[in-house]
Amino acid sequence: MTERIEVGLIALLGFLVGAGVTYLYNISLEQRKTQKEKANLAKLLLADIETLWNRYYQVLGKSIEEHTDSLNPLFLTFYANQNYFIVFDANAAKIGMFEGEVAAKIVKLYTLAKALIDGINEYEKLCDNYIELRKYPETDIESLNIDDKSKRILSTMQYIFPIIQAEHNNLKVLVNEVKEILESISKK
Repeated sequence: MTERIEVGLIALLGFLVGAGVTYLYNISLEQRKTQKEKANLAKLLLADIETLWNRYYQVLGKSIEEHTDSLNPLFLTFYANQNYFIVFDANAAKIGMFEGEVAAKIVKLYTLAKALIDGINEYEKLCDNYIELRKYPETDIESLNIDDKSKRILSTMQYIFPIIQAEHNNLKVLVNEVKEILESISKK
């Protein structure tokens, strides 16, 4: 009888060890899969951020950064009439794979970028209105009214442009931080 108990205990022990090893292997496999998925997502977001930032900076960002004459606002032409953040939007649910602070910085970056584009679009409307008002004064009285309106628009532009510059500068810092973090994650 004791021999049967010993065989039974050995069989049970073998089963438990086998199950434990299988369980640990599956956990390890899942962790590697998650790490690979995280690295791939980091590469994808990094490529998206670099491409969007470089394009924006070439077309507009450098001019915003370098403009220093607060009395003569920069006149912008930047038609952002589509969703440039499709990669982020498609992967937003996966951002939680990253640690809390990293995920927060990624979300903040895209949110600030969207806000900056919205601000630039509104500023550009002011630029267009100002230019349109200055084009066609038909009479002296109309010219006075146009002058008053254009002064108000110009004043608004002078107020808003430094805000856009500050948003641009904040975004630039965050872009560099997030790029560095994503580069590190993508190499793991």
